[in-house]
Amino acid sequence: MPPLAVAPTTATRLTMTTRDICLALLVPLIWGFNFVVMKYAVTEASPMFLVTARFLLAAVPFIFFVPKPEASWRVLIGYALLFAIIKFGLLFTAFRWGAPAGLASVVLQMQAIITVALALVLFAERPTKAEIAGLSVAAIGLAVIFSGLAGGPGVWAMALVFAAATAWSFAN
Repeated sequence: MPPLAVAPTTATRLTMTTRDICLALLVPLIWGFNFVVMKYAVTEASPMFLVTARFLLAAVPFIFFVPKPEASWRVLIGYALLFAIIKFGLLFTAFRWGAPAGLASVVLQMQAIITVALALVLFAERPTKAEIAGLSVAAIGLAVIFSGLAGGPGVWAMALVFAAATAWSFAN
């Protein structure tokens, strides 16, 4: 099999085996099921305990195998605060307040829209027409989701999910 950097031609064709397809499908299944696990976990433990446990269990083994990134400690701590503590603290709290796991997993992806907006405002990065089209479709979908929440009991929980998406955007 040729390296992935080679563009397919009539002589070279990249193919996916059934195993490759199954592995590719396994990733979103695991990520999606993660939200169900988080939703259940907040019924048994506090949100901040779960944030701490999540990152200690993930980070401690890596300390021994992965070298420290070249970024300064200030940047690393800022990223950890935004991505780990604030994002997941808000997300776990949203689950504690009643945010549905499936809906939260979709609304959290609003970070893509927020990230593009931040890139435009902070770095003068202009999105392409294709990016604008994709973001518009996403925004319409999110508007439909939020219109169904108006005044409902889950509106504050979903506001926390939106805040988590914003924290994730700043971490990006």
